[in-house]
Amino acid sequence: MTRPLAAGLLFSVLVIALGATAPSPIAAAPPGIAFIQANSATPQTPQAAVSVAYLEAQAAGHLDVVIVGASDSSAQVQSVADTANNTYQKAVGPTVNTSGYVLSVYFAANTSAAAAGANTVTVRFAAPVSFPDIRIAEYQGIDPVNPVDVVAAGQGNGAASDSGAATTTHAYDLLVGANQVQTTTASAGGVAPAGNWVMQLVAFRGAASSPPVATFTNETVVQNLNFATTMVFLPDGKMFIGEIGGTIRVVPPGGTQPDAVPVNVIPNAVATGDAGLLDLTLDPNFAQNGYYYVFYAQSVANSMRDRVSRFTATSDWRGTVAGSEFVVWQDDPDSNPGHHGASVAFGPDGKLYISTGDHDVASNSQSLTNYRGKVLRVNADGTIPSDNPFVDGPGANKDEIWAYGLRNPFRFSFDPMSGLLYLGDVGGNDHSTAYEEVDVIVRGANYGWPLCEGPCSVAGVTSPMYSYPHAGRDAAIMGG
Repeated sequence: MTRPLAAGLLFSVLVIALGATAPSPIAAAPPGIAFIQANSATPQTPQAAVSVAYLEAQAAGHLDVVIVGASDSSAQVQSVADTANNTYQKAVGPTVNTSGYVLSVYFAANTSAAAAGANTVTVRFAAPVSFPDIRIAEYQGIDPVNPVDVVAAGQGNGAASDSGAATTTHAYDLLVGANQVQTTTASAGGVAPAGNWVMQLVAFRGAASSPPVATFTNETVVQNLNFATTMVFLPDGKMFIGEIGGTIRVVPPGGTQPDAVPVNVIPNAVATGDAGLLDLTLDPNFAQNGYYYVFYAQSVANSMRDRVSRFTATSDWRGTVAGSEFVVWQDDPDSNPGHHGASVAFGPDGKLYISTGDHDVASNSQSLTNYRGKVLRVNADGTIPSDNPFVDGPGANKDEIWAYGLRNPFRFSFDPMSGLLYLGDVGGNDHSTAYEEVDVIVRGANYGWPLCEGPCSVAGVTSPMYSYPHAGRDAAIMGG
């Protein structure tokens, strides 16, 4: 069924029960959001593939939802595809009941048009599964680029199935829910007689009433730079600009090119692949102490390592005091040039936060014994705050870790009003499955890489506050 919800509403919804009739509206939807059609297939013998056709014509730009259930905990979906060549992605699942019932929800956004009966969805399993239950539904008026708002999933035993609570972030969402039950579905979410169940909910964002009007204008304000990666304004209006090779330049207020003499040329800095001088930030007391902090890659023998160092600017803020480098944090040496992050900034708590990439080794991100794929938190002098979540003293953990499970967090920033830390995490290389993410970083949280990307139902993983799929194209997120 469909139901418009105001942003931020907390809800627990029980809808589109497997075994029930097609969904129907229960409240007035905003203009454009509507249920179009549904169909199902419930073979009673083990099947390795199940096909279901849309019986009515389909218009372009719609949302197709495929709900995949089975009474077989070993069921593994190999693919979801259709004859209209739409691209399907998993929204949530698989959620498995302890007694063997399993459920997932897939979707295809911005679908192609098809004549009546011409588009057939086929779900293929890795091996024949018992009692597969496939439901398909078509909706209109859904965001064609980033349709998934939030998801929820639950499992248990009783007379009612419940997805659990979820909080929407969009003004109008289409709620699609499904359950897989041991007995029968007597009503929306009702299980009669009581038995084992799995329940899932996906909130899909409604499309905007009209597309945004592009109002940006490209304007060149500073020239004669070499691969500028970062910039920061000084209290007097000057601007420090970092170049990837390790040079920092200063531009006077209103200037169109940097001074001829650099502020700093960092010795032994290296730039290769994603590694190099990636960010800089000023000390909160820069006007008094002249301190600035730089994230860069340092050459070490035949390798390199990421480092955050503090430097002291000269009194005119046009140069750097010789010999003033103080190493605040540094990684272990690593010659891999991929996925180095990175951002560095002071939080409202006065601590220095650092983001790091996984160095192209996905397993790094879930390990607390290395610095990679993380957000780190240190004091301004490099010492470790005692309230960091994984501090274990002489243990194996890297005590600087604040949050983990990130892939390549190129940029983050603190909201000056709320103090929240927003981070952009660059998605994977498989454009058919990759998601770009904006994450709200909190103490001790796991953001899922490489277990999942985008909305995630894996236990213990924090889903992004906003994400969008590559959908077969390049779509890297470059800010947060």
